[in-house]
Amino acid sequence: MPPVTRTLFQNGTLLDPERGEPLAAGHALLLAGERIEAVLRPGEAGPEDARVVDLAGRALAPGLLDVHYHGATIFDAPGDPA
Repeated sequence: MPPVTRTLFQNGTLLDPERGEPLAAGHALLLAGERIEAVLRPGEAGPEDARVVDLAGRALAPGLLDVHYHGATIFDAPGDPA
């Protein structure tokens, strides 16, 4: 079985609707293959064997998250007018 490729996404905003608000730049997302292995806090180093992807300030969301919206973001409070 081939080794699992690890990818570290850093320098972006991580969108996680279960948290209720985005994780600002400084956090990083570590994938092992196609699965999320860890969310790293600002200053926390990733593994040396990980391929690093610099998001350059872009947002990153899980693949099955519908980020379509009409004038509001997915993190607006429920009931707020759009």
